Amino acid sequence: MIFSSNVFLFLFLPLFLGLYYSVGVRQRSLVILLGSYTFYAWWRLDFLLLFMSVSLWNYLIGLKVADAKTELASKRWCSLGVIANVLRKDTPANRNFIDFSAFIALFPQLIAGPVLRYKDVAGQFTHREHSLDKFAQGVQRFMIGFIKKIVIADTLAPLVNA
Repeated sequence: MIFSSNVFLFLFLPLFLGLYYSVGVRQRSLVILLGSYTFYAWWRLDFLLLFMSVSLWNYLIGLKVADAKTELASKRWCSLGVIANVLRKDTPANRNFIDFSAFIALFPQLIAGPVLRYKDVAGQFTHREHSLDKFAQGVQRFMIGFIKKIVIADTLAPLVNA
């Protein structure tokens, strides 16, 4: 599924947003995670399994690094996990698996970019501000990007590919 497809625009996105705004604040990360997993499963089931495995592995390794009693133990866990974001040590380990996995699998950011660092959005998993004005701004930003993709990128793609 791609962002400019009818399935995404007229089925997935409305259902996702409707569900997201219909649940309580504490369940929204779970909706993001399940929506993202659905998005990837629609594309390729093996990628969904990869995301789930990577999320679980990195979550558990991150907790081990954070809970290590000695620097040597921390380095060993870090080496085992081979996770660069933990080596930056700029964000404490997230102890909520759903929030962590929702960040890893967040479909709009992973497919379209820009690449986000967890420390830049960590606070949004515990406190989100929603308003009709912010929603309207988001819709406007989405539509401008959508138009640029359809009108400019898709039009120039055959020329660039040639």
